[in-house]
Amino acid sequence: MKKNLPFFLALYGVVGFLEIASIVAEKELLRQGFKILCIPLLALYFWNATAGVDVRHRRNGLLALGFSYAGDLFLLPTETPFGLFLAGLLSFLIAHLVYIRLFTDFVAVRGGYVWKRPLWLVVAASYYAIVLWTLLPGIETGLRIPVVMYGMTICSMALAALNTFEEKRALASQLLLAGAILFVLSDTLLAIRTFIPANGQSAVLKAAVMATYLSGQFLLVQGLRLRLTSKSN
Repeated sequence: MKKNLPFFLALYGVVGFLEIASIVAEKELLRQGFKILCIPLLALYFWNATAGVDVRHRRNGLLALGFSYAGDLFLLPTETPFGLFLAGLLSFLIAHLVYIRLFTDFVAVRGGYVWKRPLWLVVAASYYAIVLWTLLPGIETGLRIPVVMYGMTICSMALAALNTFEEKRALASQLLLAGAILFVLSDTLLAIRTFIPANGQSAVLKAAVMATYLSGQFLLVQGLRLRLTSKSN
């Protein structure tokens, strides 16, 4: 199946591009159709690209993508009902927890890059606090606790990705970190679009949310692939 890897990647890129184009062109049905194809294509790529490595890590990678896909489906409608929004938020929160589990399997929290350089905790906490302070007035009361918990989780995921940095696996760690940062950026833009009404209908902002999300997932998967298939993972 590894001979099909370029096909899966190319198809993921084409479908992702068409989804973003549909957003810009405001073709909602096309957007939804392309959206439901993206993560399954990436999951197919990941599963086949990591054939022969630790099945537990492969399953966790697939689980992270699976919960991400569930979140995509829950948030698919243009006007997302309260219950579906919470379900989508929970799905992505679990996806981040699975990513964190993967990253901490690679490098334990104690002794990792962030552990030795705690200033990065201050950087992440400051970013989180600024974003939350900006968004909080627009978040309805019933959503504040879930949004706060979700923000803490995704920032923890980014820190866990940074914590994996090791010189001998620098490229894999850089891909994981870049993917995590893009994921954080995507969710920040999505939160701005959701909780600051003046920005809600911007097609450019919607397209930016999806472009950073798809790119982030792609880089996370590539980082996992390199990490899992290296001889000394």
